[in-house]
Amino acid sequence: MKHKRYAIAATTAAVVLAGAVVYNISKPKEYVLYFPVVSFNSRTLQSEFAKHGIRFGFSVSSGSFENPITRNIIQEHAAVVTTENALKTMFTQPMPGVYDFGEGDAIVARANELGIDVHGHTASWSLQNPAWLIDGAFSYSELEYILSNHVSTLAKHYDGKLISMDAANEGFLGCGPWCPLGTNNYVHISFDAARKAHPYPEPDGPEREPTTPLIYNSIFPNRTEEDKTLSLLDAGTIDGIGIQLHLTSTLDWQAALDRTDAFLARIRKHGGYARFSEVGVWAISDEEQATVYAAVTALAVKHQDIVRDVVVWGIKDPSWRGNVTLFDTYGEPKASYYAVMEELRK
Repeated sequence: MKHKRYAIAATTAAVVLAGAVVYNISKPKEYVLYFPVVSFNSRTLQSEFAKHGIRFGFSVSSGSFENPITRNIIQEHAAVVTTENALKTMFTQPMPGVYDFGEGDAIVARANELGIDVHGHTASWSLQNPAWLIDGAFSYSELEYILSNHVSTLAKHYDGKLISMDAANEGFLGCGPWCPLGTNNYVHISFDAARKAHPYPEPDGPEREPTTPLIYNSIFPNRTEEDKTLSLLDAGTIDGIGIQLHLTSTLDWQAALDRTDAFLARIRKHGGYARFSEVGVWAISDEEQATVYAAVTALAVKHQDIVRDVVVWGIKDPSWRGNVTLFDTYGEPKASYYAVMEELRK
């Protein structure tokens, strides 16, 4: 594909010329960017990923549907959204035995109005827990009951409302208030409680699908966590694996993607599927960010037979790690957006 070289200003409004985004370049801040000379106006991220059998989406709050900029991006580009914070324990059980699903319910309702699937994140985690749980002095049996009852209550509330759910997040890497249970027990208790709420339908045949697939979600920094997670997959404890890709252009992001590539091959051999569950790229320039996003997209396409979702963590800049998304603070597509779209066309 032919490309044109543009010097663009970082803080001026975009216009469309010859199918590429260019900018008012009076006193530009120089970045060398390469955009494909082709119009993307008739295509969206969700439509282009769908050609590879992959759902594309963003992490959201209920407010994301109220803000006109983020709402328009969601409506145009998302096939799936992830509850960024709404289902975490500090919000869903702020007091012992007192549940609040208002934020999560609002996300589900707004997504349903737009015909968008919802992935639930997360029923348990070492972080973002309420003070009563963190500061409480519970016995093993009390803590086991609290965890099991919490996960079960949340899972039953959202039964049939989610396309999939993280029952535990980064559980083999840290356990927080659940540590008295032991790391392995904490993970198994979480998934056992969620499975009882989301059982496999009858008859229990080889092609069975649970009412809500259960996901173990993590960053997978080493083979030990990979092995433990694949054991969960082999045992039928989980249905899929969420792979976080919070990448930095100045660090060895290629090595991280190489590890992910090898892990995806292992997941395939074990009969599982994967989600690129939390994607974000911090970079010192738009060009570097675009390069990394293109590589992430290429990896998803390479493994499109098992990668079901690609979810960017955040909708537009700034996100939780700064300017790591595909859209700038005004909701305009960045160079990374065009790099992703071009990669999907290959």
